[in-house]
Amino acid sequence: MENQFVDISIDGLSEFGEVKKCQISDRELHITIGKGFKSNARKTFEFIGFICEKYPEYDVVEKAITETDNCELILKRTIKPPKYLSFKTKYNQYNVYVETHNVYSNGRKAIEIKESLSGAPVVVATVNIPEARLSGSEVIIKDWSENEGTLKFLQDNGFVGPVKRHVPTGHVFGDVCDFLIK
Repeated sequence: MENQFVDISIDGLSEFGEVKKCQISDRELHITIGKGFKSNARKTFEFIGFICEKYPEYDVVEKAITETDNCELILKRTIKPPKYLSFKTKYNQYNVYVETHNVYSNGRKAIEIKESLSGAPVVVATVNIPEARLSGSEVIIKDWSENEGTLKFLQDNGFVGPVKRHVPTGHVFGDVCDFLIK
């Protein structure tokens, strides 16, 4: 399979200097910083640490050349990429992976559907309604507006079970389902 690159934007990257190139594929991450890059060791390690924190799966430095006003960095992925799935919204078709974590302040699980190459969020599949009573395995799926089709996608791919009930979220209702992945 060909290693296809896409241009990406990384928040905060321009703080290290003029971004000349920022591309990612499923196997490599290429970044070139020009004018404004400081080549002292502290700044170089700060820059590499910043990138590694944002993209931990790209865990091998293949190339790192630093000098004043120039930095070329190539990182390789050795950690197996997540399983990519096809997700169609009413706006576009995406290759995605599903990421779950306890992100809400009350400890409830959040489900994000992210673009496979850049890791950019396509949709946040869940919504947090603090006053809704949920069991430990239940999540509220947002399946309206830009998230239309999210419930079916998550059910078809084994992430959530059937809808158990509906909870009000304002003008619409969220679908309460069991989260099936341990």
